[in-house]
Amino acid sequence: MRIISIYNFGKVVNEVICTMYVCICHAVTEKQVRQAVSDGAVDVKTLKQKLGVGSECGRCIQATLEVIQSQMDKEPCYYEVA
Repeated sequence: MRIISIYNFGKVVNEVICTMYVCICHAVTEKQVRQAVSDGAVDVKTLKQKLGVGSECGRCIQATLEVIQSQMDKEPCYYEVA
């Protein structure tokens, strides 16, 4: 999700929330990928199974990796070792 500011003579007159599609083939949004990463899907293989990203043309894989990395930077995944 991106917030785009609309300016008029240097002043913000409106802000629009835009949805970024990561995978056009399966209409998967950045928000869906971030949620799946938060739920534990931390690699493309798992996201492919859950959301279908990368299972058609493959052009979305780089963008998906960037979203995964960005989400992991915000919300690191820690595992307990027994």
